[in-house]
Amino acid sequence: MERMMGEMALAIRRLGSDAMNPTVVVGGGLVTNVVSLITLLTLFIWTAKSSIFEAEGKDDGDDRWFDMDLNREERAALSLAASLLVLVVSALLHFVPLWRSFSSFDRFNVGSLAASTFVLANQMVIAFWYMVYFGRDEEQDGEGKNDNDDNYEVDAEELLAKHRKVTSSLCMVLAVLYFALTGVALHAGKQIPESSQTSSSDQVFVNKSYAYVEILTGLWKIISSVTVAISCILFIASCAISSGEEGERLREEGTVTNLIMVSFWLSVLSVSIYFVSGKILESKSHGVLGVGALSGCCIFMGLLLLQIYFMWAGPIMEDRGREDGVGPSVVLGFASFFLSFAYFVFAIALSKYRHSIVYVALASTEERSDLVQMEDQA
Repeated sequence: MERMMGEMALAIRRLGSDAMNPTVVVGGGLVTNVVSLITLLTLFIWTAKSSIFEAEGKDDGDDRWFDMDLNREERAALSLAASLLVLVVSALLHFVPLWRSFSSFDRFNVGSLAASTFVLANQMVIAFWYMVYFGRDEEQDGEGKNDNDDNYEVDAEELLAKHRKVTSSLCMVLAVLYFALTGVALHAGKQIPESSQTSSSDQVFVNKSYAYVEILTGLWKIISSVTVAISCILFIASCAISSGEEGERLREEGTVTNLIMVSFWLSVLSVSIYFVSGKILESKSHGVLGVGALSGCCIFMGLLLLQIYFMWAGPIMEDRGREDGVGPSVVLGFASFFLSFAYFVFAIALSKYRHSIVYVALASTEERSDLVQMEDQA
């Protein structure tokens, strides 16, 4: 037993030392991303070609994908397919930070990889909470199918429930893989030594760099604060509409439960990002690693919000909120749409002024290092 425990401890130490190896970090991320992309593409094609869309359109020859007069199950399946499509795009874009980390394994690129992986993992969790089926099965009410009836045909509602159960389960598995990859990348980034600051003789560049950081910090506070406020308010509103007779119907269908869990998870994520990003931009406590993390976080946070938009307020879903009586879902969807563009614009600004932000981060790191040395000498 003691020998087994010793071998396990040795394996853990080897894993920690191997995390510094770019091949281990990037190779593990590449394998995870390829598996995720294949899984998501398979789920998307499976949903897109589902017989849910043929239930009413096959008799008149209409293509249900382009028929705006969709029933509830078809709209839900179309929303599911759109959400999976956003996840596919996110997985494809995740190859960018992987390639950059492989090309240059520095604190900025590894920080960007860790943050983008973390948000992508949360995209999978958001998809899980949206797709998991909280509705009451027909078998629970004694209305289920007769196993001895060979002529029984599965209807669109049962097909949709099957798609949601399978997709939600696989999304949670992918989320666990991405969270594990996040931990490995973050550990590797912390082990990389901070690069030394090259003093600039251009005082104009120095002044502009600090001014850019101050402006971006103010803009980020606005974007992140609005995200926190909207997600928290809509979480409270979602809980409120779950009460009463109408709320009981929505709970039986499971729609309001999905909304509550998505808004709750978004609230937790946005609050966490708000506090961590504050340390990155204001106190510069994470150095260049934090700057890279913020850069990777913004792009994928925009994709996450765009995913939520397609869940509840896409162009083809305009009447779902009125039919299901879930008003906050439409508000959450359209708020996510506009916030996603805000995150994309901020990500572009970070990319444009990257060198200035990195300069300020390195300068702040050196100032803290000098201060520590002075205290130790004293």
